[in-house]
Amino acid sequence: GEGALVVAVVSPEEEAEYRRCWPGSLLLALPQAGRPVGYARHVLKRALQWRTPFFWMCDDNLSTFVRIERGSDGLARRHTQGPLFREAFMHVQRREGISSIALAGFLRSNGTETSKTYTEVLDNVKVYKCCLLNSLQCAGVEYVAPLANFEDVAFNRELLLRGRRLLKVQRYAYRAHMAASGGCASRRGDSAGGELVHPSYRHEELSAADLATVARLEEWVRRDEAKPMPRRLQRRIDLQAASRTQPSHATKGERRPRRPARRRSRRDEEESSEEEESGEEGESSEEEEGSEDSGGESGEARTD
Repeated sequence: GEGALVVAVVSPEEEAEYRRCWPGSLLLALPQAGRPVGYARHVLKRALQWRTPFFWMCDDNLSTFVRIERGSDGLARRHTQGPLFREAFMHVQRREGISSIALAGFLRSNGTETSKTYTEVLDNVKVYKCCLLNSLQCAGVEYVAPLANFEDVAFNRELLLRGRRLLKVQRYAYRAHMAASGGCASRRGDSAGGELVHPSYRHEELSAADLATVARLEEWVRRDEAKPMPRRLQRRIDLQAASRTQPSHATKGERRPRRPARRRSRRDEEESSEEEESGEEGESSEEEEGSEDSGGESGEARTD
């Protein structure tokens, strides 16, 4: 059909206000308040998985999409006109073989999307914020509800460990912003101080399977944080930091200080500005070459 069924997931303490402001909208109020983002994703997946063969799970700070096209001169350019949300979603849904993909998503538009070599990459674990889930292919794998950070990476890695396929489309890229106020205000910026497990959960509340997933995620986070920032993004961060802290001119030949070694909370980093890393694990210094370096998780690349 032409329409799409949209379900807004809201915190229970804000349900009445949402219903007052959006009386015609379909709302899913979470059963418990004060829980982290992993809990919201866990509830939504469990609610929809066997009610529809596919569904999109999108964060509420997506603002627009861009389409990346390579011209006859070989240069890639961004296009921003047209109904690009629909176009991007339908591009994924109509892709040949999509029924064999467990989870599909997009790049984030952060200034590097035109440098990508491939139009899509398979089995890259960093696909988040806007994802198409295949109910059948995702069966038996759940979001870990107690996770306050990297809950989507944990879910994607568990899919790969079970032999399921991931797809990252690089022909389209989304833009997202971080609002300081609005719905789910109590959850905005709530990254639990960078801890993986939210303090609203006691250790004994985690199942043995959840504990095993968290242990694997902790190892992945340690490896990921040890990786250098891609040079293109590091240069942008350096220039933006210098413009805020240094005079309008610099001494010729003077080297600007590099950003200190990062302690990345991806939730904070990706939503604070377009400095967010591009989401390519194993990314080369300048462009995505389709390789993946995450403990044996392959990064097979495909061009159209």
